[in-house]
This record gives sequence, C-alpha cells and structure tokens, in this order.
Amino acid sequence: MNCDNQTAKPAMAKDSPKLPRHFVIAVEPEFSFNSYILLTEVLRIANQNTGRNLVAWQTVAADRNPVRATNGMWIDIDTPFSDVEDADVVIVVGGNLPTQTLHPKLLDPLRRMARHGKLVGATNAGTFALARAGLLDGYEFTTHWETRSTFSEHFPELVPSSAIYVHDRDRFTCAGGTSTIDAALDILSDYFGPELSAEIANGVVHHIRPASTPQLNRDRKPNPASLSRRIVQLMEANIESPLSTDELAQRLDINRRTLERKCFKGLGQTPSKLYLKIRLQAARNLLFYDDLPVGEVALICGFTYPSVFSRAFKKQFSISPQKFRANFRMQQGKSMRPELSREL
Repeated sequence: MNCDNQTAKPAMAKDSPKLPRHFVIAVEPEFSFNSYILLTEVLRIANQNTGRNLVAWQTVAADRNPVRATNGMWIDIDTPFSDVEDADVVIVVGGNLPTQTLHPKLLDPLRRMARHGKLVGATNAGTFALARAGLLDGYEFTTHWETRSTFSEHFPELVPSSAIYVHDRDRFTCAGGTSTIDAALDILSDYFGPELSAEIANGVVHHIRPASTPQLNRDRKPNPASLSRRIVQLMEANIESPLSTDELAQRLDINRRTLERKCFKGLGQTPSKLYLKIRLQAARNLLFYDDLPVGEVALICGFTYPSVFSRAFKKQFSISPQKFRANFRMQQGKSMRPELSREL
C-alpha cells in the first residue's frame, strides 16, 4: 500500500458543521515531550490563524496522576482516558516505556474509540499500544526506527514501514519528532483543506513532507539502493544469526575484497567492526525500550555467550549492559510512581 495514497482514507466532509473537532491526546509515562508540544502547537495555530475554534484538545492518561515526559517535565492530566465519551481523533503519544505502560485503562478506551470508527493513531512508540490493542491488524503503519527491534520481538506478525508517517484509513502513525507536524497537518488538511495546513506549516517554519519520506537521513540519498546501503540493510536483517564476511559478499553478489573496500571507504570501518556496531546498537535499543533479560538480549543480537556480549557492549558504550539498564530503571520507577519521587 502506498503511504501517499490519500484515497485509502475515510472521507471527511470539510463543510461538516461539527466544530470544534475534538482531539484526545493520551500520554504514556516517559512520553516524548517534543511530539506533544509540536502536536498541540499545530492545533493551537489552526485556531489562531483562522480566528475560529476549529479544534479542541484534552490531555488524558490511564489515571488522574501527572505524567512525566522524557525530558523530566511533568504535565497535568485533564481527565482519565476512561472518562472520555467521544472524540474525533485519538492520539497516543509514546516514549521510552513502550512495553511497560500498556495498561488496560489505556488499551480499553482505545478499542472503544476504534469500534466507534474514530480516527485512532500514535506518535513515537505509542504504536506499541495500538498493536497490543489489536488495532493495527491489516493496516500499514510506522514507528520510531529505534524501537523497530523491540517492536518486532513483541509483534513479529506486524511489519512497520520506514516512512515518517502513515495514514491508512482510520489509523495513523508517525515516527515522532518533526514527523508529528506532518501527520497532524495531514489530518487537518482532510478536515479543513490543504491551504490551512500550508499556512500552519509556514507558521512553524516547516516544509511539509510526503508521508513516504524515509525516517533516516542515510535512506534519503539519491540512490537508496547503493552498495553501502545494501550492506547495512543486509547486516540489520541478520542480527540474531550474523553472517560471515564471505557470506555477506556472496549475498551481495560481490567479492570479499570489494566488500571490505566499500565498507572501509564508504562507511569508515571493516565489515566485521561495522556489523558488530550494528548488533550492539540493536542491543542498546532492546535494553532501553524492553525489559528482556540481558542474556536474552545477547542471544537476540547474535552473541552466544553473555560474557562476550558484556565485554563488547562495555567497549562500545563505556558501560556494561547491566549498568546501562540500571541507570534508567530508577528514572522509569519515578515515572511509574510520581507521588513517591515527588516526596523524595
């Protein structure tokens, strides 16, 4: 399915008398403050630039407690998600705890909104909530590139796109960051026309990008099928069972010497060092976003022995995998129990 195929979306009458359009923003603990601010600013400017109350929004969560963002700031909640009776658009803003915050008080209202045909979506790792709620089956979607490995471990039957955002019928997902602007403008364009979206984009000094724009800069080169890119893609696709240098060359249909020369000239390192770096980065993402045991993370990333993994991880990141995880577990605990951290 083409991410830019607007015909796949539900028809939204631009002359509908129902105003304001009601946006519900559901934030998870350790949510991306950047995405939250960009989203609410787009909505605010829509009202400001038209002088009309085109949109309204409220911030919700699993309960009434304030929620901590990734930057350490806390925001108050307007109401628990379960108390929301209706909405036009529901957006889950995820962050650094994609697998630990999938509470029924978040998932059940999502399912209810979806059953009633509402436009349901997510930014960043909020995609995990949609997947756990069973709302991505049969849909094209995306998630932040750093969470792809963790996502695949939990939902192996679902394959995310590498696009910055995807709007497929009554679902939309975006990678977060500035892609939140593109996704929000796409929704507003359906409701109020592309002219308003263009005006808002100018207001935030943003150039509107097609949905299919790749997330990573390396994928935006004139020739994304270049040999360097193919080498990286092959390595990323074979993390758990790493290929030898000869096997890599054979699958790329080049000789070993060409592979070594290309890696060193185009990527600045030998094939083996590049491959190790890619596997260790995948391990870091799993340790950060997931709660899998360190030994299991090692196996998933192609390390037969945990001790070998620990040495390689410490050499790459100057910290052991156990300590790396422990350093942010404390912050995660504060996010899950805000009343305790505030007392302390």
